[in-house]
Amino acid sequence: MTALRTGIVGALLLAALVLLPPLPGTAGDTERDRAVAAAAGFLASLDAKTPEQAWQQFTPLARIAKPQEPWQNLNRALRSAYGPLETRTVRDFALKNRYPTLPDGRYAIVQFDTTFAAKHGAIETVILVLADEGRWLVHDYIIN
Repeated sequence: MTALRTGIVGALLLAALVLLPPLPGTAGDTERDRAVAAAAGFLASLDAKTPEQAWQQFTPLARIAKPQEPWQNLNRALRSAYGPLETRTVRDFALKNRYPTLPDGRYAIVQFDTTFAAKHGAIETVILVLADEGRWLVHDYIIN
């Protein structure tokens, strides 16, 4: 009877560990922090008016969908029209195992509330894919 009770308690503890969200300071936070840092680094390249560096952070599939020169020209024109960055804060973050039109994998969607000199109330969304080597790469960038 004691062995049965021990086995049940052990199974319940294991289930709790698997089902509970990660505690602050654990691997879940590290994954979030790394994804947010990758998104912020991508945006910093755009802020620095170096869209060629930003484009290098795209996944291979995104590079096919967004040819380098037209994408860079569009972002230079948009950033010129918006003016300098004034503020940017993380608005929302989500991790997903699926994303529309893409193969199953590990995806992070990071949204920022952003204010530029000539565009207030912007929402920037960076969609990232966890690459095989453990780096977060950008799949898409949307600004509303």
